[in-house]
Amino acid sequence: MEYDNGNIRTLVRPPVKFQEMGVPEYKGGPLIGEQGPEILKNLGYTDEQIREYQEKGILFVWKDERKDG
Repeated sequence: MEYDNGNIRTLVRPPVKFQEMGVPEYKGGPLIGEQGPEILKNLGYTDEQIREYQEKGILFVWKDERKDG
């Protein structure tokens, strides 16, 4: 699998494979902290508080330079 940042990794597939299943699509997990703002928002934090936490380094959200420019 090739990640968005250009790294290539070999992934392990399930040990049992049925012909009808085909090859499962791999969906990578979220980047570090990527879901943090959404989780805090759901807990009642304001956009201003979340932005402040990011500016102060309390909340870290990984930025993919290839996607985010």
